[in-house]
Amino acid sequence: MNRRLVIAGAPLILALWLGSIPVGAQESKELAAALKEVVDANIEACNKRDIEAYMLTLHSRSPGGEETRSQLTEIHKKYELSYRLVSYALIGSDADTAVVRVKHETRKVKGPEFRDNELDLLQVLRKEKGAWKIWSSTILE
Repeated sequence: MNRRLVIAGAPLILALWLGSIPVGAQESKELAAALKEVVDANIEACNKRDIEAYMLTLHSRSPGGEETRSQLTEIHKKYELSYRLVSYALIGSDADTAVVRVKHETRKVKGPEFRDNELDLLQVLRKEKGAWKIWSSTILE
């Protein structure tokens, strides 16, 4: 089962990607690092099976946020899974929205039958009270 349960439409992702505002090299590195901290915290929360910490990485108005909480609760009842970031790249951004490409793997540690997998995602992050939060994810592969 996929832990990225909040899905955005591809047209929104493409519009953000193609309409991104270029930034300077240093500013881009700082932004990429700040966004990666959110992605890392999200994955760490999954590895710790800490739903509250996971939810803190999501934007409070993220579509499907409460459904995500419910589904994670069910996943944690059945499985112990291990998550690992494989790759990460900043695609584009504007003042309060950014798009990153994330590849992560999920492996079963304990539980019933589960297909280990690697997901390739586009994630949209939006600012909330000055902090970057995950708004949505779209599976590419």
